[in-house]
Amino acid sequence: MAFSGISEIASALTPAPSLSDPFVKASIEAIRASVSGRLGFFGVRRTDPIEAGVRILQEQGRTLTEKERLKVVAALKELEEVRRLRLRVTIQIVITVAVVALALAVIFNVVAASDDLRKVSYGLLGTALGYWLK
Repeated sequence: MAFSGISEIASALTPAPSLSDPFVKASIEAIRASVSGRLGFFGVRRTDPIEAGVRILQEQGRTLTEKERLKVVAALKELEEVRRLRLRVTIQIVITVAVVALALAVIFNVVAASDDLRKVSYGLLGTALGYWLK
């Protein structure tokens, strides 16, 4: 459990899983091609990406056997997990950098601050360090 933050960063920076099965790879590419340009933050109905992927393949007329569907769904789940992990780690890093920069600015008198604010900055710095070393 020690250094789990560092292990999260390492796993988020690993390359995306490769798709060895050509049918699964073609199915994933078909889903990406039909979805690109239509997704945005507003006006998009929240659906499960795996269900949406299988529905898109059916709309394109691709008939999947049960074995192929399981392979495609497993690949979609793995890709979705990697995407979510990368997003979470990116947000964690951005917030950590902002907090540490603010704390260091107060500690090194870049920003004029009272002694109480300086103590809070030391606490923020310790919290950020402790978070990544959890």
